[in-house]
Amino acid sequence: MDEQIKQLRKSLGMSQEKFAKEIGLTKNFISLVETGQRNLSTSRSNLFVDCLMLIRNGSRPEKAKCSFKRQRMKR
Repeated sequence: MDEQIKQLRKSLGMSQEKFAKEIGLTKNFISLVETGQRNLSTSRSNLFVDCLMLIRNGSRPEKAKCSFKRQRMKR
């Protein structure tokens, strides 16, 4: 799933930094996810993909309740 997230983000022409800002996370966290150094649950991985799809369709993730800003990531 990490490679799929990276490919989708890149297909949208988004940097890790821009994507991170859109969903309220850090570039470092996005990098860790994409390189497999940070494992996400299936639901969190799906949320990443959902956010990218919303961006692709011209929506703002936080307006669609897709933002990680209000959801704390548990280790």
